[in-house]
Amino acid sequence: MERGKADFRALREKLGITQNDIARYTHKTLKAVKDWEKETAGAIPPADVWEWLDDLDEARTEHIESIVARIQNMVQLHEGKPQAITLTYYRNAKDYAAYGRDSGSRDSWLQVNSTTRALAEALQRAGFDTVYRYPTDPDNAYRRAQRIE
Repeated sequence: MERGKADFRALREKLGITQNDIARYTHKTLKAVKDWEKETAGAIPPADVWEWLDDLDEARTEHIESIVARIQNMVQLHEGKPQAITLTYYRNAKDYAAYGRDSGSRDSWLQVNSTTRALAEALQRAGFDTVYRYPTDPDNAYRRAQRIE
């Protein structure tokens, strides 16, 4: 079945990627990317861009599955399930730059938050409770580990 403009937008938004991100990463114009989603434009996303998005989606899914498996292994080793798993959620790009971004990372805070939401869903399916916290919240494990005041 052929995927359409709405499928493209849904996948882009699922991954937390902006139209600007796609234009920049695929070396296409922003107008071209916008036309791929615009109902009235005849342009469709080229196969290489679909492949790039599909690869990102697959890598994200594998990453999430590996995190869930590691948490399940930790629970088995320590014979105790945590009350809830705290997941860091970023308010904006400034927070992500200050508290989350690894040097050299090209991910945006939108991509990270999107992956965090998907991770929460996967953890919940595996039977874990999850809570979101901003990096500056007093009860965020990141804050405690970094001693952010």
